[in-house]
Amino acid sequence: MKKFFYILLITIISLVLSAKLKNKKTRCVAKGENCDFTAYCCQEYQCKDYRCADKDTEDNLVEWGIKCDWFHHCDDHYNCRSHRCVLDEDYVASELEKTLNGNE
Repeated sequence: MKKFFYILLITIISLVLSAKLKNKKTRCVAKGENCDFTAYCCQEYQCKDYRCADKDTEDNLVEWGIKCDWFHHCDDHYNCRSHRCVLDEDYVASELEKTLNGNE
């Protein structure tokens, strides 16, 4: 009986959370803007590789390693921002400092 209540509780929590996430997806974004489970594309555009694009745009134009999410991480010295891997600014600054100090 205890197991039944745990399953019931988990089901209720899941339903409540999914309803809240569904309600959050009310923001319409323009072509080229970021889209994910919280924002959808306006008009006739579709979400492709986390960006709003024309309907005839092919999926997977950007490879994993350039695009990222919770399950696909960036390489060393890169950070995931807006579902794209960008070079870490602190790493660039430290490398520049090493280069400048090495030339003195």
